Amino acid sequence: MKTSPLQRQSPLHPAAPAFLIACILLLISVPLSNNANGQLLTPYPEIYPGAVPQFEGSATHFVSKDSFDQVLSFYVRKRGAPTSEQDLGNQGKTAWFKYVDQLPDPGGLTIAHATKQNRSVSEALRNLENVMTYQKAITKEEFDAIKTRFDHLRGAYFIQNSLDNGRTFFKDEIIYRRCHDRMTGGSMDPAEMERMVMQANELMMSGRTQEGLDLIEEMRRAATANIQGITGRPGADMWIKCLEEMEENAYSVAIRIVGM
Repeated sequence: MKTSPLQRQSPLHPAAPAFLIACILLLISVPLSNNANGQLLTPYPEIYPGAVPQFEGSATHFVSKDSFDQVLSFYVRKRGAPTSEQDLGNQGKTAWFKYVDQLPDPGGLTIAHATKQNRSVSEALRNLENVMTYQKAITKEEFDAIKTRFDHLRGAYFIQNSLDNGRTFFKDEIIYRRCHDRMTGGSMDPAEMERMVMQANELMMSGRTQEGLDLIEEMRRAATANIQGITGRPGADMWIKCLEEMEENAYSVAIRIVGM
């Protein structure tokens, strides 16, 4: 029996390679399940409205300024109750929504709110406390009020940024370093310090002792200037502005898509 040209060109003709048919059957058999409310579940997590990538170009790591409960409610409406949920008290909260059963690990989405994890915020508060303790520039009552206002930032998330030199840092680290450099008049780059130490050593080893000592004195003056920095009330105000800038750039919830 002869076949028509149309039959010969059809990819679903019995003569077509078997793997094409298998692929089509696989595509149409992707399982979609229902949650407890009978809603059809999507095979890939929706991105929470207003959430932004925490890392440049990331499609799996997002952060949101909304509260943990707001983000949780959004996914509960989409998926039903979370697969698992933990309230870790002073260590934060997490919730896991499973989307796909697969080996070795299921795919899904985690939302998290942490507390007391952010080093830059802690360091800024510590520096402000030093201004209170050693310089008496602010009262303990004023410091306690500032600490209460900004303490929530200890558990905040920040977007990662690339600097001109190609290195990447989280936004809070960039803000802290900029504030620290303003306070100290700029800190000496570790690589530059190491170079100067080696140079001073070479000078003294070659008999040019005074030149080596002069270079060491230059390093000492730079270190002294850094320690003195901005003090008193201006110093306290600068650390407060530093914390305010961190607050403007802080996100309260992390959203992670895992295994998808």
